[in-house]
Amino acid sequence: MEPMTIKSIWTEDDYNSMGWHDCPIRAIAFADDSNYDAEQFESELIFDIDYIFQWVPVETNGATYFSFYISPCTLVFERAYDVVLNLSTVGFMPVIPSISNLTLTANEEPLEHNYRRHNVCIEIHNSKPITFQATGFKQYVRKPPVFSERQCLTLAQRGGICFDRIHADQPTE
Repeated sequence: MEPMTIKSIWTEDDYNSMGWHDCPIRAIAFADDSNYDAEQFESELIFDIDYIFQWVPVETNGATYFSFYISPCTLVFERAYDVVLNLSTVGFMPVIPSISNLTLTANEEPLEHNYRRHNVCIEIHNSKPITFQATGFKQYVRKPPVFSERQCLTLAQRGGICFDRIHADQPTE
């Protein structure tokens, strides 16, 4: 098994070494500090997720199961726009949506101020995808990974719902 690579902050430059399959989305937020000033354009689409750093195969009675190394993370898409979001649950029980796949493809047409931009598609298990444009992303690892037999952390393990950008090796006050 390959050793885990752990960094405090990941960006679109790390995209090819990342994977979000089965990562639960705990909360979604929209932030806009531009005061509707087109020159500033600082809108963000923010996800509070349980990021699975590593899948660990476990042999039990001749069958292979998986355990996981997971961290609570804040995933921030910068200068997000054209957001299409239509989540649904199956049946009566609300289910925490989890990511099936996240694709980030470069859009060759630059935005004003020479921002590069990306087409983003977050495929959700049993739901429609979340699609949007963004100039990039940062993923903040808020706590070091913990070993878990489940694909998500409890609210106590993750410190509740959170959109903080404090990372695991940054001291808190």
